[in-house]
Amino acid sequence: MLKPGAGTDPEELFEFFRDHLPYFALPRYVELLDDLPRNAVNRVMKHMLVDRPMGDHVWDFEALGLRVGRDQRRATATRS
Repeated sequence: MLKPGAGTDPEELFEFFRDHLPYFALPRYVELLDDLPRNAVNRVMKHMLVDRPMGDHVWDFEALGLRVGRDQRRATATRS
């Protein structure tokens, strides 16, 4: 979810994910919502998000050519 009045594009969002997440945690699909479905105790109903059909409103980073190549992956710390 974005703040009211804010906007982004797939390239900008992918760059943010790439800079702040390990490569294996980058999402492939992203959908921007106005609000998350919540139950009576204000918990997000994840099953409703999973059951949503994918359409033109969902960004597929891989289909857009946005991916992290092996040469761009950050090295992970090794245990000693």
